[in-house]
Parts: sequence; C-alpha cells; structure tokens
Amino acid sequence: MEGVQLGTIAQCESSLAPFASFNSAFYAFNLPYLFPNRDVAYAFLDGETAGQMKESVIKDGFRILEYLENGFRHTTNSVRPIKAPADLKGLKIRTMENPVHMATYNAMGALATPMAFGELYTALQQKAIDGQENPYANINSNKLYEAQKYITDNGVFYDVTGFFINPDFFDSLSGDLQSNVKEAAEYCKKINREESIKQDKEYKEFLKTKLEFTELTDEQRQAFVDATKSVYDEFRDEIGADTLDKIIKELADINKKMK
Repeated sequence: MEGVQLGTIAQCESSLAPFASFNSAFYAFNLPYLFPNRDVAYAFLDGETAGQMKESVIKDGFRILEYLENGFRHTTNSVRPIKAPADLKGLKIRTMENPVHMATYNAMGALATPMAFGELYTALQQKAIDGQENPYANINSNKLYEAQKYITDNGVFYDVTGFFINPDFFDSLSGDLQSNVKEAAEYCKKINREESIKQDKEYKEFLKTKLEFTELTDEQRQAFVDATKSVYDEFRDEIGADTLDKIIKELADINKKMK
C-alpha cells in the first residue's frame, strides 16, 4: 500500500482491512455482519455511497479502480467446535492487525491476537494460538487446516478488497489508456466475483473432508450478530457518524428491495 501511495509501484490489490489505517472511514467495511450475503454486498459496492468513498481516497494518495472480494471470513480452531459466541471464550484467535477485527473477537469472548499472515501457520502448528479466521480460499491455499481441527461457517466479516492505482500515475495516462484501465478493472471485478462464488463452494466441500465442520442455523448465527453489535458504537466516531449512518441506511434500503 505504501508503495502505491508513494508512487514507487503503480498499482496493487489489497484487503480494505489494512487500508483502513490510511482512511478511517473504511473501517466501516470491516464491521461484523455488515453484509448478510453476497448479493447485498455487490449491490452496495456498486452503489452510490461506496462510489463516493472511492473518490474520497484520492486525497490520501490512492485511487480505487474497483472493489473486489475474497469472500466471508470463517473461524477455525484446534480446541472445540464453535456453535455460539460463548464457545470462543478464552481462545487465542489470530486476527488481522485491524482494530475492528480485534474488537469483534474480543466482544465474542476470544483473546484476539493480531499477527502477520506469514507467521500464522507456524503459530498454529506450535499451539502459540488456538485458532484463526480467514476466507475458505486462504484456509485452503495455505493449508491452515493441517494445524486445525474445527471450522465454523460464522462469516463474521466480508473481505472486501480494493484494486488500487496511484492517482498521479493514472492521471499521467492518455484518455484512451485511462478508459482501457477502467475497462480492465471492471472486467477483473466480474471475473473475481464469478470465481469467488465458484471457489467458495469447492473449498467449503473440501474443508468438510479435513475439519469438523459446524454449519450454523439462522438462530445460531443471530447470536454472533448480537454479540458483536457493540463494535458499531465503539468505532462510530472513528468511521464518522454521518458516513456510518449513510452506509447503514443504504444497506437497509438494499435489503428491503431484495426481500
């Protein structure tokens, strides 16, 4: 991210979880259970508020060409099945180095343990931590299941990523090239969504053969939602009250239209 901001590299793709340290309004995208499903997420990310937030980061040294995704993030551990927030009590769960993620797992009774992703597999192997949270794709591709026993499809966060480009570099391109870059980014978004949906299903079935899989009922899932509601108030000022209210209202409108 720093490379794009400084202009030493032209572009990158990154989760909005670390990006929020550059623009605190983006902590909103990391709130627990913000999006109930992909359809709502896609409608919001293609909508007015998310579009305005794209423009807001130009002053920070970034341009977001498109929002991409890495799926919903689920919890694994080596101690016990997680069927309710209370089952997380006292477990050391690795999170991203993101205050919203940490506060969320702490709110559920876990001991949130921020750690660089490169250190995660070894920490799980050595039992320095009990578990972690990641999308199915990351759990699969990095073989985290080898050091875990249980997985719960609690989907606490929806992992929105950004296709970033340095704004000065983008502005230096001719009009035709800018159009080509935007068109390529839009195509990238289309393929990303198609493949994410497809791979999520495949990885989920694979992980069922490697870990004891807990599939939550709607009632069980609601208990996780209720346990993490306080996180919204905790980060309201940092995100910006007006921004958060606008996001919540737009999501409510989208949910209403889709029912």
